[in-house]
Amino acid sequence: MYSTVATSDDVVMRAASMRVKRLNKQSNNWVGGILMDLVIGAGPWVVGMVAVCWILITVYDTVDDAAATFAKLNAPVAIGAISTFASFLLVNKQSTNLANNAKIVGEFGNLSGSLINICLFLKSQISSGKTVEFITLPDGKGALFQTTRIGLVCSSIMYIIKYTGRGTKIFAEGLPLGQDSRLLKAYNGLVTRSNGAPGMSPFAACVLLVGELVDEFQIGEKASEYAVLFGQLNAVTAAEGSIGGTAGYSPPYLMKYLLGFLYTLYLVLIAATDLVPNNRWNSLWIGSILAFCTISFYQISERYGNPMKLRSNRSGQKPMVSIACVDTEIAITSIFARAQSTLLGDTSGMLSTAAHSGMRFTIAGR
Repeated sequence: MYSTVATSDDVVMRAASMRVKRLNKQSNNWVGGILMDLVIGAGPWVVGMVAVCWILITVYDTVDDAAATFAKLNAPVAIGAISTFASFLLVNKQSTNLANNAKIVGEFGNLSGSLINICLFLKSQISSGKTVEFITLPDGKGALFQTTRIGLVCSSIMYIIKYTGRGTKIFAEGLPLGQDSRLLKAYNGLVTRSNGAPGMSPFAACVLLVGELVDEFQIGEKASEYAVLFGQLNAVTAAEGSIGGTAGYSPPYLMKYLLGFLYTLYLVLIAATDLVPNNRWNSLWIGSILAFCTISFYQISERYGNPMKLRSNRSGQKPMVSIACVDTEIAITSIFARAQSTLLGDTSGMLSTAAHSGMRFTIAGR
């Protein structure tokens, strides 16, 4: 059964062009990403240390009794204690940031696997004779591709979690589900404030849509056969919770600012009591190296504590989150690319595959 879409051509083609942009990311310019890490992460501390040394050298050489004043600040035990504690905090925070990076990337892998499992199970049921509506959509390159509504929603979940973790606004029209008018209307209805109640979060709305589509799919069937699907949905929500909790956790503000203050104090004291009196202008490059090899490494790790914020076209790390989102959409599209089983449909002596592959077709969405 074929039906046409009630959406205007420009809306359909805009959604298709967004699909092309999603699936055809620019290759990662890792050299540019590293340079940005150095400029944004290491740059402020290196420049700041050079400025401190410059000011102290000027004061040391031009102000009377500056040398005697600087000598009074020379307290090796106190400076050593500050250095040891600050270094411990820096190493601990750096390890935490990199551990969070690895955990979020790993949870995106688990999330992708659970969403693909949902689609694989549904596809196997379709091949066994269950009925689902397949829709045909423009791919943005002048051709068409075939999928299902549950495939569009599952693909959208990956992007929603990424954009939420990045802190950017989510435009439903740019998600995979934005290519189907029925899904888009349902999604917008769920996330919009209604009847005095606040709208659902984009992720919760998509999970609800998946649940409703699964319910629609299993009408008249034994619910126990589909328990595995809701088990996978539980895994999806668990992964999202882990990602959100890891990325959203923030230590006490005072601890964060005290760390910066503590290490700034250490750098100023070491410059005033050792670098400047003993090295004069050489303290500029010595101090910059000291800052780069200590606090700058921590500052760079702060940029990678949340890999969802990394840009796929300029990152000093392989952009695994963006890659996982694209690969998941491609995998799900491939799962539903054929409405019939290539294995079951090739058995001689059986009835036509169409009779066994419970399928209905729609051009775009309704």
